[in-house]
Amino acid sequence: MIVMIVTAVLAIGTLAAFYFTKPVPVQPPQPETVVVAPPQLPTGDVVMANALPNATAGGNSASPAAASAGFGGRGGGGAGPVGSKPGVSGASVGQ
Repeated sequence: MIVMIVTAVLAIGTLAAFYFTKPVPVQPPQPETVVVAPPQLPTGDVVMANALPNATAGGNSASPAAASAGFGGRGGGGAGPVGSKPGVSGASVGQ
């Protein structure tokens, strides 16, 4: 008899836990209305071009020095004379 009462209390407690902790379904928002009217196209002439406006033959270079700059360094540089040390100008090779 005690076992039956304990089982009944546990069953009622389990059912109450399932009932009060059940997930609530999420209501999706109402979809927006879709405009199905034909689009209004602007009037005017179509212009065909072979390049973008203000484009140069050098591509993305902003100045003539930028073409030789490379990896963010100064433009106009390059390898020094043979035997020179890095960071030393070419005039001081013999000294």
